[in-house]
Amino acid sequence: QAGNVLGPNKVSSAFLVDTTPPSSTTPYFAANMTNLTSMTVLWAPSFDAGSSVSNYYLNLTNTDSMSDTPYFIGPNTSHLITGLVDGNYSACLVPVDSAGNHGSRTCTTTSLWVDSTAPLLQAWTNVEGWTSSNQVTISWLAEDASQTAEVRYTLDNGTQSMAFPANHSVVLSSLSAGIHQVRVVANDSAGNSVDVLLSFGIDPTPPVIQAQHLPGQSWTNQTTHAISWNITDSLSGVSNVALFLNGVLVQDNVSVNGMWNYTLGSGTHNITIVATNDVGLNSTWTSIALVDSATPSLTCSVYPNTWTSTTPSFYFDVQVNGSVSNVVY
Repeated sequence: QAGNVLGPNKVSSAFLVDTTPPSSTTPYFAANMTNLTSMTVLWAPSFDAGSSVSNYYLNLTNTDSMSDTPYFIGPNTSHLITGLVDGNYSACLVPVDSAGNHGSRTCTTTSLWVDSTAPLLQAWTNVEGWTSSNQVTISWLAEDASQTAEVRYTLDNGTQSMAFPANHSVVLSSLSAGIHQVRVVANDSAGNSVDVLLSFGIDPTPPVIQAQHLPGQSWTNQTTHAISWNITDSLSGVSNVALFLNGVLVQDNVSVNGMWNYTLGSGTHNITIVATNDVGLNSTWTSIALVDSATPSLTCSVYPNTWTSTTPSFYFDVQVNGSVSNVVY
């Protein structure tokens, strides 16, 4: 009558069974080539109709050294891998659901190439220092393991040129006077770059000679003649100053600022200065020295030489005595 029942109590319980693995998904790299030490691996979400995907196992393989690095990702669909060194990599992914079922292992179909090394670049010009030409040729040779993508150059910090092959030459024309700089830049496919700076000068003008000659270019009986000079070249500079007398070299490699004394005999003399700059252009200055050290003689006679009632006649006899200048009397 109290309602008690002998025997065990009734218990009701439910549980889930999932024996189906999640679907496979193929990982891929965010880029196939990089010069960085990190890269993101991505994949589409795996599907699981039962217990749902709980995590992913990712395995990164350096295919050059055949070394593996495992990662436990969780339910995320991407992972940033850091600490990469130069080499080739592949990645494989295994999805796992909450029941512990493992999906099929799938791997990247395209490898990752890490290249942090800049290309090797050689660049040069056909000019060493200065030239008198307004045309200069620049050349280069670039090499890189990940293939050199392009070589470009800039002139005097101007606009960058179009892309050229890794082994090429370019002629620069109509260059103005002065110093110019060309920067040659090589970029490889991974984004690494290296540059070489080239410098050269254009000097189309010869040196400027300022000179003075004493006692000057008039006839004189002075046998000592002096010249003084100042020679400038604002671009490549003066490389040599030479002194000549009547076409014969008197002194070479004299100072750009100086003076020189000549002892001259009677006659006409050409005193010449030749200045040469570093690109081989010459300037010439010439002064004429007229020297007459002989003394002419003059004999005068009159006829008749006695008292006369008429106007006498005068006779002159001039002897130049080696004089080379005009005798004036």
